[in-house]
Amino acid sequence: RPWDFFMVVFTGPDRLGHYFWNYHAPVNPESDNPELTDGVRRYYIRLDEIVGELVERAGRDTNILVMSDHGMGPVPPKQIHIATWLQQQGWLTARARRAAVPGPDIILARLRIGRDRLGRVMKWVPGLLKSRVVRRTINDRALAVDEQRSMAYSVPIFFNMTGIRLNVKGEAARQAAVQNLERNLSRISDPDTGKQVITEAFPGREYYSGVAAERVPDLIAIADPQYCFKHALGFYSSIVTGRQDVRGPAKHRMEGIFMARGKGIPARTEPVRSVHLEDIAPTALHLMGLPVPSDMDGRILTEIFSTQFNRSRPVAYEEPRGFWPNPARPEFSSNAMSAEDEAIIENQLRSLGYLE
Repeated sequence: RPWDFFMVVFTGPDRLGHYFWNYHAPVNPESDNPELTDGVRRYYIRLDEIVGELVERAGRDTNILVMSDHGMGPVPPKQIHIATWLQQQGWLTARARRAAVPGPDIILARLRIGRDRLGRVMKWVPGLLKSRVVRRTINDRALAVDEQRSMAYSVPIFFNMTGIRLNVKGEAARQAAVQNLERNLSRISDPDTGKQVITEAFPGREYYSGVAAERVPDLIAIADPQYCFKHALGFYSSIVTGRQDVRGPAKHRMEGIFMARGKGIPARTEPVRSVHLEDIAPTALHLMGLPVPSDMDGRILTEIFSTQFNRSRPVAYEEPRGFWPNPARPEFSSNAMSAEDEAIIENQLRSLGYLE
């Protein structure tokens, strides 16, 4: 039947990226399983054929957007002990935690043996790691973060992205704390290479808006993808250490792909810069000749269109439809979604792996 908008999601690249990263030929040319590597390659060939068939059936007059909501990369080999760093900087307060087996943190600290080094030693002791008691001793922590008494503590966001929440009184004190943390985070370096590991740090409230903006951490820090943040307290030989186990599924990356084709979208010799995931929805609405809700995140990617197209279709906005409650706008506070609509969206998110 006639349609205005059609969308399809291929989850295969995500699953192959997570569980078969080392069998992608460009990643590991010397694969230990050539048959599996060839199977991964043949999947992408078939997927390319399917996308080609969809594009052909859509016709030249149909606007087509191709995008990924993230990229993929190997498990980071190193970790940043952000909670321990905050404690050493005087921002975080720890509290003792009861455990079935006493945690080794105090003993290790007195012996000046980092948890990271203890793991390396015990890894080569036959049978020792098989002991349930020893494993619990390694994993149990003597200290936990006391969020109520801490001036600052970390919260996980992404494997290489952390949030820092502040418990300080007054806006001036909060801003001063954010600036102090930004400055000192930029100084964290890898002791093996001397490389600075934090690539970006910024106030969370400057990048998020809306009714839930108050829940955003005061500061957000992003590390090089070769590093992941660890939020448990403990004594380590350094704030940045190697990981004991780098096995497991590959990790998402912030960078993805974006391609567009259709009427009013000329061919380019240079890639489009500064495209973000939240830009896709307003751009799609604009392509369909629809106004963009004024409270929608993202922007219309006008740079992908020809000058003639932009002149013929000026950017248009409209008042929000009121899907999300907004105490500041009572007229838009009612939930416009039916229970059936919510169930459909929830099932879709679950099928994509975003809900459990």
